[in-house]
Amino acid sequence: MADAVDPATMADSSAASLTSQLDVFSLSSRFIRVVTAAGEAAAAPPAKAAAGGATTTVVVANLEDGTTAADVAATFAGCGDIAAVRLATDRETGAFRGFGHVDFCSPAAAAAAVALAGAPVAAGGRRGARACRVEPWEDSVVDAVERGDAAAVAAWFATGACDVDDRSGTFPAYPRRGWPLLARAARNGDVGVARFLVGVGADVALETDEGRSDLVPVTPLHVAIAQRRHAIAALLLDAGVDVDARLGDPTGGRTPLMVAALNGDFALMRLFLRRGADLDAVDDFGFDVDALVGREMRDLVGAAADPAYAAAMGASFEPTELADIRACLASTAAFLAEIRAAGGWRSYVLTRRAPLFRLRVACARRGAAAFAPGGDPAPPAMRGAARILFGLGGAPLPAELFRLVVAFLRS
Repeated sequence: MADAVDPATMADSSAASLTSQLDVFSLSSRFIRVVTAAGEAAAAPPAKAAAGGATTTVVVANLEDGTTAADVAATFAGCGDIAAVRLATDRETGAFRGFGHVDFCSPAAAAAAVALAGAPVAAGGRRGARACRVEPWEDSVVDAVERGDAAAVAAWFATGACDVDDRSGTFPAYPRRGWPLLARAARNGDVGVARFLVGVGADVALETDEGRSDLVPVTPLHVAIAQRRHAIAALLLDAGVDVDARLGDPTGGRTPLMVAALNGDFALMRLFLRRGADLDAVDDFGFDVDALVGREMRDLVGAAADPAYAAAMGASFEPTELADIRACLASTAAFLAEIRAAGGWRSYVLTRRAPLFRLRVACARRGAAAFAPGGDPAPPAMRGAARILFGLGGAPLPAELFRLVVAFLRS
């Protein structure tokens, strides 16, 4: 077996021949590099063994949070020498995604690892670990999308053998069928991969089709909302997705704005409102976004007061979790009320920007004469902040202009 392994950041993969097609930020690998005790970095991409073309790499999935490369290596130590262990992490948050690749030094070792499917991989060596899924690694466009390897995705499409809207592919870490490539990229937050798929003609509104009546078909936009992938949501809207596209049954036809509001995602709410989301739209039951948030708050109050009510809702929250969710929904309700009171999103934005507009006008009118020596009541910290924010230079602020600065900062 190879020496003990420790995770570190993996170097970016090279794809010089494809850089004209790809966003430069999309070329970074999502995987953790594993360094041996001798300090040698493992190879980045999974690879086939030279002899016979049999794979020497397996995909290990269903791993617990907190699992390390050393935990995985210890589980498969008896299978044969390990060249590398690479754990998948979220591109935006760095969080572990629950799966990884193990590169062995021989196909026989990889086959032995597949035979260990169902073995527990104990995070930190503790007991009670979940049984892992182990499957031979197969080089495919789905694997490339799930890895977040935009260069490999482009290489697959360069062969002419890929259907960008194919929903038949699977991946061991997420074995569900019926997910198009764009929905997978949206779930993972891979802007570069998503942009490439849109560029080669992916259907931006194509729903998942898992062949089960109990699973709601979702579009890439709704996947992005659920995973709080703001950049992906903006990309899909730029590509022509309807900002008021509705989720189907059994959610009752909720719009993206409604879902974002119930999630307490203010950034996505602002994005949808900027793009023209209908604040007065109602779902299939006649509820607008304000009513949905209010109903959710009432349900949480009932869940906190009555465990039987919580069980009927299918909810299970700790008291602190309930309090946090209620506070988030209360902030969302207040935000929506401010927009309503202002007469809509555009009026709300203009109202919020008014103090800055007045400040800029005052600065423009006063010019250099406004900064004559003397009469500066601002404390040094406030003076510095004002000069950085508004480019007011090093001269002292007159009292009237200082009051405008304070009014803006307080707004």
